[in-house]
This record gives sequence, structure tokens and C-alpha cells, in this order.
Amino acid sequence: MKRAGAVLVTGVICVSVVLEIVYRHHGHPVFWWQATPVFDLVYGTAGCLALVLGAKWLGHAWLQRDHLYTDEDEPA
Repeated sequence: MKRAGAVLVTGVICVSVVLEIVYRHHGHPVFWWQATPVFDLVYGTAGCLALVLGAKWLGHAWLQRDHLYTDEDEPA
């Protein structure tokens, strides 16, 4: 199952890169990143990873409780 997911992700990235190169807007870029072919793909992936890893770190560091956060010796 992991192999199928990796193949799918690789295929989507390859198709995205090819489509971005083929269907490029040939107008005058205002900023340097608008002239870079796969900048949006890399920037979006990095932003997504930062959000996911940041939320995961926040959950482990602050939001989640320990596995045994109550005293087991006390009767209910």
C-alpha cells in the first residue's frame, strides 16, 4: 500500500511539473519566483509540511496528556 501511495504522489508531482512547464504564462514576471517553473509546487509542499509538523509538535508538546495522567490507586 505504501508503494502505491509513493507511486501516486510521484506521478502527480511529475504531471504537475510537466503541466507547469508546458502551460506557462509568458507574460512579464513581476517577482523572481514567478519566473521559476516549480516554485509554487516546492513552496506549497514546504508550507504544508511546516503546518503538519508544527501541529504535530504542538500536540505532543502541549495539548496531549500523558498516558496515565490520573492516579490508579484512587478508587473511582
